[in-house]
Amino acid sequence: MSHEFIDLSSQLMAHSSRLKAGHHRSGSEKYNFKACSYNFTPCPKPKGYDVAKKQTAIEMYIDGTNYWRVARFLKVSHQSISNWVTQAANQIKT
Repeated sequence: MSHEFIDLSSQLMAHSSRLKAGHHRSGSEKYNFKACSYNFTPCPKPKGYDVAKKQTAIEMYIDGTNYWRVARFLKVSHQSISNWVTQAANQIKT
């Protein structure tokens, strides 16, 4: 079924009745088709941070750097660092 969706979306993207309808929070372009009022995102960007960044944050914290410094260095929220470390600790416990 997903293959049929891809074929349909490529046909819709080739049609000239599409309008740009803004962006998602992640930065992906949104389109709206005039004929059927269908909203479509051709190449959605993944949400969240990549695994390498999370792993680096956990390693820095284990090496003794506090949440705030890790957050400033990686340009992410200190709460994200806290969540990642907590999740890693819970995985080790189980």
